[in-house]
Amino acid sequence: MGDKQGPVGPGDTTDDQSPTLSGEAEPGSVVDIYDNDEKIGSVIVDDEGKWSYTPDTPLAKGDHEITTTVTDPSGNTSEPSPGISFTVDPDPNQGDRG
Repeated sequence: MGDKQGPVGPGDTTDDQSPTLSGEAEPGSVVDIYDNDEKIGSVIVDDEGKWSYTPDTPLAKGDHEITTTVTDPSGNTSEPSPGISFTVDPDPNQGDRG
């Protein structure tokens, strides 16, 4: 692990290939998480309306855009959330050395 751990904001670069994603939604809802339009996981929102997800498979080096959809307990599914874009660079100290 390097120094660029913790919360990742739009446009940030991180060396954490398994960042914890989190948010809020209606308790009991299912949140589907997408990376560049590919579903990477689902979680159930807890009784306090909070959810978090850490990818089982490390994210690849490069650019990522995370979006979510939420399906409430009645079966209504939201439109995709606005994307959060960031870059994963697991070895940021390996710049050009030439």
